[in-house]
Amino acid sequence: MSGHLKVAGTILGVGLLGILAAKYLLPVFQESQQRATSDAVSTKGSLNIGMDNWVGYFPLCSQQMQARMRHAGYVLGCENDNADYQERFKRLKAGKLQFAVATVDSYLLNAKPLDFPGTIVAVIDESKGGDAIVARKNAVASLDELRGKGGLKVAFTPDSPSAHLLKAIGSHFDIARLKSSSGPWQLPTNGSEEALQQLLSGKADVAVLDGGLPKWIAEGRPLDDDLPKPRERHFTARKQAGLV
Repeated sequence: MSGHLKVAGTILGVGLLGILAAKYLLPVFQESQQRATSDAVSTKGSLNIGMDNWVGYFPLCSQQMQARMRHAGYVLGCENDNADYQERFKRLKAGKLQFAVATVDSYLLNAKPLDFPGTIVAVIDESKGGDAIVARKNAVASLDELRGKGGLKVAFTPDSPSAHLLKAIGSHFDIARLKSSSGPWQLPTNGSEEALQQLLSGKADVAVLDGGLPKWIAEGRPLDDDLPKPRERHFTARKQAGLV
């Protein structure tokens, strides 16, 4: 390789590194400068929110919200407890959280033993279709099968909107197993994402999701475990002398 090509290659490499640094490091530097020159240098305090990965809670912990809180003089912290509502309200009562997000039914169910340690101060979202019960096609094709077919495993998050949805469906459609508080059909999970994973892996026949499906779809994740169908392709074999 000639000296000119080496120099050109070096310049090109340095240029690419500069572009990558500008793309990924410049926002971090700007954020640091903003913090250093804003009112957040002398903060008024920290606010911690107990939450989980439900898509409806995203605005609370977005970069825009954190920036707005910094400008107001507060450091915003978001603690994801993977839908452990009991622990969330315990931390709220102990003063380790200043705010906790939950559905109304989850608050009534999990906060009652703690004498309702918080006050409802805002409505974040009105769920219309955020909750869902999904099943493997070859296991449960209808509610009738969910009612009468034996040996089924249902993955859901205990003491959460998922559990409340199961009880509501069980009562409305008279599905005895869903109305019971325990049984071999139950497959407890730590959040909706884990419930969906259990379904896709075949360990569960049915999964109850609390807003996790839209996020799963948005990330382009699979909705079934079927093998991809091969498509016809044209291939031309060519001899490579160096490999023979």
